[in-house]
Amino acid sequence: MCSRAHRLTPLLSLISVNSPRLPDLKRAHALLIVSGAIRPRPIARRIISLYCLRSIDDPVLLHSQLQFRDPIASNLVVKFLVRSSQPIQAFDHAKQLFVEMPIRDTVAYNSLLSAYVKNGYLEEAESLFSSMPEDNAISRSILFKGYLRNRQFEKGHAFFNQMLILGLIPHEHSIITLLSVITQFKLVPRGKMVHGFVIKRLLNITARVRIALINFYCICGHPDSAIFLFEQTRMDNVFLWNALISGIASLGFGKTALELFARMQFNRVKPNEDTFKCLLLTCGHAGLVDEGLEYFEMIMMIELQPDNSMIYMRLLNLYAESSRWDKYLEVINEMKQRKLKNIPDYVDHELIQVANP
Repeated sequence: MCSRAHRLTPLLSLISVNSPRLPDLKRAHALLIVSGAIRPRPIARRIISLYCLRSIDDPVLLHSQLQFRDPIASNLVVKFLVRSSQPIQAFDHAKQLFVEMPIRDTVAYNSLLSAYVKNGYLEEAESLFSSMPEDNAISRSILFKGYLRNRQFEKGHAFFNQMLILGLIPHEHSIITLLSVITQFKLVPRGKMVHGFVIKRLLNITARVRIALINFYCICGHPDSAIFLFEQTRMDNVFLWNALISGIASLGFGKTALELFARMQFNRVKPNEDTFKCLLLTCGHAGLVDEGLEYFEMIMMIELQPDNSMIYMRLLNLYAESSRWDKYLEVINEMKQRKLKNIPDYVDHELIQVANP
């Protein structure tokens, strides 16, 4: 017994590795079969999960050869097939495996539902959803996302309303996805309806939902509503600040956006690179060169990605908007010295003539 355990130790150690090479995995698999150690379900599941990282056919074949029915192993294979980079072949395998499963839990249903949605089979997805013994927030979110992905917005909105009527609370991702579509088409009444639902029904409104609502109000031209919503939140989330600053700036209120940044600093919220990208872009559009330079110096001082080419592109935009071509060329030279990407060298000759008449 001790000798057998000693021989199996390196094999078990190998399959505990995150991603062994396929030849090594197959050798270990063969030795485990010969030794009889493949029979315990945890080991079989581990082998299947490792094969899932390498090919389509191997995990399907191994699953078909199992001497016992294992819903967990079946779910592993179905989930892998749904996410495969070979969708047509994998999708057929997933459907067949689902049909053959003696026990289908919610995970299996959701995996196949996701496959139908991913491949654009909405009628099949609706049929499968209707046949589920018990759906959950994830399955509703998958089908809802399918409606929106396939541009069936009316069905998606009706499905969302149905969830509300049934007293179900949609998944956070469903709310954000719906808001993104509403924002894209500037459907203000529907956006306000979703906002009302969020206020009444969600006990914990996440920062991601608040950001989606702020984006909705700003893009739809309601900055006051965005600011009012922001004022009801905690002031320590940099992404919320970024959403409001960029949203207000996009509406042409450059000075208001800069005032918000001053408030952000007062509240001791540390800015990130997206904050400064927005500020530099805002200053460029508003012609606020001095303010933009102050922000650029702040970036350099706190060493916030000093070699980020996008930051320099914002600075170039700032100088171009104010026709300060001499400074523009200085920035390009700085970018070349730092060996940054995306340097607009095609304008060098003309700018040299303008900067040095």
